[in-house]
Amino acid sequence: MPDRSPRLGKHLIEVIQKQIDDDDPPDAREAYDRLVTAGHAEEEVYGMVACAFTSVIFASRRAERDFDVELYAARLRALPQMPWE
Repeated sequence: MPDRSPRLGKHLIEVIQKQIDDDDPPDAREAYDRLVTAGHAEEEVYGMVACAFTSVIFASRRAERDFDVELYAARLRALPQMPWE
């Protein structure tokens, strides 16, 4: 599916890069390291982590709750399985 909002996608990847660089949350860095070590390309890993992140944003909004850090950690641990699988 083509990126319908390249600017939004760029900003989202910047957020993910910051999470990994800052080790906050540590689960983002752990997922990144695990997936790169498993042979996934860096760009693909950023995309996977971004999918986990945005899926939690949408789930939290749908439930009218704050961002669910525990759900995010669980979805990061499940990668490369996507949240919708």
